[in-house]
Amino acid sequence: MDENNQKTHRISKSSFYLMLAFALLADLISAGLGLIVVDGGMLNDAWAFLVNASIWLWTAMNGLGWKGVLASGAGMTLEIIPLLNILPTFTAIVVALFISSRIKETLPLPETPKIVKKA
Repeated sequence: MDENNQKTHRISKSSFYLMLAFALLADLISAGLGLIVVDGGMLNDAWAFLVNASIWLWTAMNGLGWKGVLASGAGMTLEIIPLLNILPTFTAIVVALFISSRIKETLPLPETPKIVKKA
């Protein structure tokens, strides 16, 4: 907690808004690259690799660990599949990572049950 008695989160709102704007722009560029008939697929795959690497870097800098690696891998897989690359994958990844990090920080962890041995 900081001096104002407010809880600090792993992903700040300003960082989220910046990455959300980046993801929306990346999805728009990806859609534009998908419209290119000649070599559009190869350009789109290269672009998806760069964007997923930057999303992974963002998650690593915010301490999300393997969750960012899995999300980037899933995003790269969806962007390579021809008809699924229409979906706004990068935006969905950024929003899902933000929501999952906030849920994990907000909800209390359940207590583990204690096993009592009878003598």
